Amino acid sequence: MIQKKKKQLRIIILVLLTIVLMGVGIWGIINTIQSKTNNTENISESKSDVEENKFQLKRLIVSTKLSQEVLEETYSPTNINTELNGEEDEIKIYSLEYDTEEETEKAYEKIKENPDIQDVSPDQIRTTNSAAKKIFYWKFSEGLSISSWGAISMGLDETEAIIDTKTDNPEIVVAVIDSGFDVDHSAIISVNLSSRILNGYNAIDRSTDVTDNDGHGTNVGGIILEGSPDNVKILPIKALDVNEEGKTIGTSASLINAINYAIQNDVDIINMSLGGESLTPQEDTAIIRAYENGITCIVAAGNDGLNLDVDGNDCYPAEHDNVITVGAVRTTLMSLSSTSQLTSFDFFTEEYDTYKNTTANDVTIANFSNYGNCIDFVAPGVLLLGLTAETDQGTIVSQDGTSQATPHITAAAATIKTYNPEYTSDQIEEILAYYAQDLGDEGKDVYYGNGFVSFKDYVECPCGTEGCDGIYCFGCTNAACKYHLGRTNKLSSIEITEQPTKKIYLKNETFDPTGMVVIANYSDGTSAPVTNYTYESSPWISINSDEAGYEVEISYTEDGVTRKATQEVTVLVDKTLTGIAITTPPQKTEYIEGETFDRAGMVVTASYNDGSTAPVTQYTYTPTTALTKDDTKITITYTENEVTETAEQEITVNEVALVKELTAIEITSPPNKTTYNVGEVFVPTGMIITAIYDDGTEQIVTNYTYTPTTALTKNDTKITITYTEGSVTKIAEQSIIVNEVTPEDPPEDPPEDPTEDPTDDPTDDPTDDPPATTKELARISVTKAPNKTSYTAGDIFDPTGMLVTATYSDGTIKNVTDYRYSPTVALRVSDTSITISYTEDGITKTTTTPITVVAASTNDGNTGLLDDPMFQVDVPDGLNTGGTAGGSSSNTPTTDSVTTDQEIPYTGPEETILPIVIVGVSIIMVISFISYRKYKDIR
Repeated sequence: MIQKKKKQLRIIILVLLTIVLMGVGIWGIINTIQSKTNNTENISESKSDVEENKFQLKRLIVSTKLSQEVLEETYSPTNINTELNGEEDEIKIYSLEYDTEEETEKAYEKIKENPDIQDVSPDQIRTTNSAAKKIFYWKFSEGLSISSWGAISMGLDETEAIIDTKTDNPEIVVAVIDSGFDVDHSAIISVNLSSRILNGYNAIDRSTDVTDNDGHGTNVGGIILEGSPDNVKILPIKALDVNEEGKTIGTSASLINAINYAIQNDVDIINMSLGGESLTPQEDTAIIRAYENGITCIVAAGNDGLNLDVDGNDCYPAEHDNVITVGAVRTTLMSLSSTSQLTSFDFFTEEYDTYKNTTANDVTIANFSNYGNCIDFVAPGVLLLGLTAETDQGTIVSQDGTSQATPHITAAAATIKTYNPEYTSDQIEEILAYYAQDLGDEGKDVYYGNGFVSFKDYVECPCGTEGCDGIYCFGCTNAACKYHLGRTNKLSSIEITEQPTKKIYLKNETFDPTGMVVIANYSDGTSAPVTNYTYESSPWISINSDEAGYEVEISYTEDGVTRKATQEVTVLVDKTLTGIAITTPPQKTEYIEGETFDRAGMVVTASYNDGSTAPVTQYTYTPTTALTKDDTKITITYTENEVTETAEQEITVNEVALVKELTAIEITSPPNKTTYNVGEVFVPTGMIITAIYDDGTEQIVTNYTYTPTTALTKNDTKITITYTEGSVTKIAEQSIIVNEVTPEDPPEDPPEDPTEDPTDDPTDDPTDDPPATTKELARISVTKAPNKTSYTAGDIFDPTGMLVTATYSDGTIKNVTDYRYSPTVALRVSDTSITISYTEDGITKTTTTPITVVAASTNDGNTGLLDDPMFQVDVPDGLNTGGTAGGSSSNTPTTDSVTTDQEIPYTGPEETILPIVIVGVSIIMVISFISYRKYKDIR
């Protein structure tokens, strides 16, 4: 009975132990799986953070041919609106609104799965172009002129004057999609412009309220009204508004709805001085739909100073293919260094009047204007005087931005449409390019596009042929037409490609164009030099300052079209010496101490402020005394009309030469063979002779002689070496041993010279031939130490980076790689150098290179099992260690030995293999238990 209970107790303990082991193993496996799953979830969460605000507007924009009713029934939005209409078979665009971001996201995922929906996008924010600045405010008063220098510089005042005299001009409508328009502005009412402003539309709340809470739209619309004739009307469409944070924003939905309203109302041109970093497919569809309906869309390039051709620098709709994109330029006639100098409106307008004289030659790209291949044209966009919404601050504003440049091109396009409302967007762009003056690189470039549009000196074509629109035509058959397609000389601009020879003048001189090349550029892209240009020739009598800049205006007229360019010159009161130069050096520039400078052959040329030069001879120079080795230059001095200038001529002065004299010769390396038999001849192979001089220098010589050169006798105990240099002869002696030949051993034949001609007479005296000079290994050296010279005991020497060089008896050297080194086994603390050996042709040479070997460190000061590298745990810095030794803040991964109780990061085996082993052991124990029950009778 007791025996039975003992067996049962052992079985119970075995079962409990098995359950515990299996439980631990299973827990370990589950924990490993969970830790890997958690890592994956963390990655997913970090990616989702990027799109955290994707659905913040709680609105989706959908492109589909499905009806609004179907969308409403299927996706249950809180509100749904049609943003872009279309025919029955055309894609329409709807906006679907929801109460929460979660509902919006769920609907988005569901809509994406519907094959009848072309595109779905979360609504996005759109703004006026960033960084546009309101520089200065003023209150409007009666009779105040607020004309912009921009419109005048483009010649839009000239086209207005011509067109406004006609009575049959068609109405051209420009939709200004912006922040609205102040229709009750006092300036609008004062100058009777109200009739040119159509009833507007609010694309945000679908009302007729276009109140401008920002002033941006009023400014843009005002520039268009100012720069276009009276038949041009604006249709304000409010797509942007000021939010609670004071930012002027809209959305993709309001922009699409605005474009849709413009299409429905059959406008001619759309102006969009706004943008964003991306473009939804629905906005793309809306712009294309406007283009297909014959509407010209003109947009701002943006004010971030970015190259839009670089990935990541996106600005839309500026980069859309179906729009005309406008960059901003400033006038170089501006004299204000900063806007803080604007002290009053009167002061500003006085300064401003000078800007109105600006031509295409006076403009340059604004530093804030975006650029790239999408730029089509540039227009004035800096310090532009115009309207703003009427507020307590004022009603007139000076403002910067591509937003202000864009309406100038819009006004130009509306002017062109006045001549033919049927012009397409592509035709408008071609005509604008015809009137654009090329700036920057030749042809279209990334900064100026096709150039600065200018109607200066505009004259309508007088041919009167049907099909000629006066401002341009496409296919007029009259050969007298300015725009006849067969003509290639449509003058667009002129430029000075080579400067005149003379650019500096004295007062009362006249301009000399000699050397100047003027090129005429034509609308078909061709260019040709012209000579029948005119220029303003002036005696410049009014110049009072000592030096003044002056511009000569070059004009060229062809077929009634005049284009101008300017050439800068400098006008001086008196001719003044500005410098001298040594234009031809003296014949002698190298001297010996004690000699004096010789100026023979030297030419000194004087330069003057009018650009002229002349050789001079009345100069002086120093030093004039005997030269010393410290003299490295001669200073030339020339004075004219109390102006003194200097120049320097470099020279070299050498010390008196010292004669180097031979003092001795030495045998610095003995010959390979020093023991001979009687009858043999001396062989100098391997012998190196070094000459020593009285200045302490040495050099190896080979043109020595030696005696005897005949067969050696038993009395010969030395070889005498003789070397002569100059008149000095020195000798050295090499000891040799000559053995007698015993009768049993007949004399050996002298060693054969492998180079000897076998046809030579054997009786020839061997001294007739020059001594042989065989190249043999003399020594080796380590010319570059190995990369690693510090080791820990137990390491193996690493020769990486070490350079070993062999030197030969003839003085030549070469790098060798087939050397040997020792020790090759584990290094000890007592090892302080590595021995290098190299063998060539039976000759072996050795050298050493120093190393340092330190004892291996241990954790407890004693060597033992824990010193084995397999027990040393290194942790990358930034995981569990406190950083690199010394407190470096570098982000470069390093490793430090773990010396604290910090947790070692998960590496895999200890959390995966160990649990599996535990489970395996448990299974074996269960099988053993079953086997035990099978063969043991337990009751």
